[in-house]
Amino acid sequence: MSKRYLEDADPFAAAPESDSLSVHSIDSDLFGKIEAVDSEKHVARPLDIFSIFPDPTQPRRAIPSVLRAVWAVEENTTAELFDSWHRLVEEERGGTFDLDKFLKASGNVRRLDNPGPLESTFLVLVELAASIRRDKLTNPITVAQDDAVYYIETGERRWLAYHLLYTHFEDEKWARIPSRLVNVVDIWRQASENNARADLNAISRARQLAVLLMDMLDGQGYQFNPFRQFEDERDFYAQVESGYRHRIPRGKSEQLLSATGFKSDSQLRQYRRLLSLPTIVWNIADDLNWSEKIIRDLLEQADDEESLIALAATEAGRGGYNVTSVTVSSVTEESQPPQIEELDVPPAPGSKQHYARMARLLAKTGWGKQQQNEQALAFIHEHKIWLDAQEKRLLQYLEANEEH
Repeated sequence: MSKRYLEDADPFAAAPESDSLSVHSIDSDLFGKIEAVDSEKHVARPLDIFSIFPDPTQPRRAIPSVLRAVWAVEENTTAELFDSWHRLVEEERGGTFDLDKFLKASGNVRRLDNPGPLESTFLVLVELAASIRRDKLTNPITVAQDDAVYYIETGERRWLAYHLLYTHFEDEKWARIPSRLVNVVDIWRQASENNARADLNAISRARQLAVLLMDMLDGQGYQFNPFRQFEDERDFYAQVESGYRHRIPRGKSEQLLSATGFKSDSQLRQYRRLLSLPTIVWNIADDLNWSEKIIRDLLEQADDEESLIALAATEAGRGGYNVTSVTVSSVTEESQPPQIEELDVPPAPGSKQHYARMARLLAKTGWGKQQQNEQALAFIHEHKIWLDAQEKRLLQYLEANEEH
């Protein structure tokens, strides 16, 4: 599921697959095997940046959710992505952001005090690009080939930095990035590098846990839908949110703890709980790099999903976060900047008001009453989602009772 195997002969003469990692062969010697595979990586070769694509399931996100919504990665709209990001940063700071000055800097450039969330993430990428321009790339990215394209195993930010340099300077020397080829995009090796960098936020660590667990369970009577089938990325990872339904295979807890960097089974359960967050809260927590402790405190204060969203929005506002979605018909060089929508907290399904309104709408439905029928159907759909959430909550209670 999460691995892409290379079926054709590789122009770089990739290492043989006999030592590559697989779900069923990984054991307590996990990181020794990762080291063995890494030792077979070949010398880096320059690859066209436009033939390389990010792994969509990669736990670490280099781009804020507000911009991922408008990035058509398959259509090579990376230049438009940077243009939109730059304009949103200037709107956020209420002034100009001199991108050229940052990229041409010979050392650190003084930042604004307390930059906003969009500017903070942009600065990470811009400063990496400036460093590469100054000192060249010292650590090549790692990719696996799939037909005529390559997928990134490690190094998405470095790849984006090359795109930024190419877009800004229009210089062909940034059109190719040093890359090392491996046989597969291996999520266990990704986890090893992510843990080595030790800067994953809580949502990234929850994603990491989810993909590793799906990989463990794949082929053992469980089937999981691929990432591309989900409009909301959180729903992909939430396929394993219930420990009651998707138990860690017997004898595999230590392997999962080693791969994720968690210290105990209780910590695994704490991060697994994050897979049930409402999408709005998930995105806010990811964009603001919240710790698991911050999210857990909000969960303990919240009475229901509606109050959790409100608490998260309030907490986010203290950090200068007021962007929750972007509405864009198309992103081109001539297009207007994306329209920013403020957070709108809807009435909670499951509340007396929601149920009463749904009942009133149902009473008005009938043949030929299209508007009333559609409104009632929308309320039923919301109510079904709420009921599903309650079912998941009860299953978690049952799981906790079993553990005690």
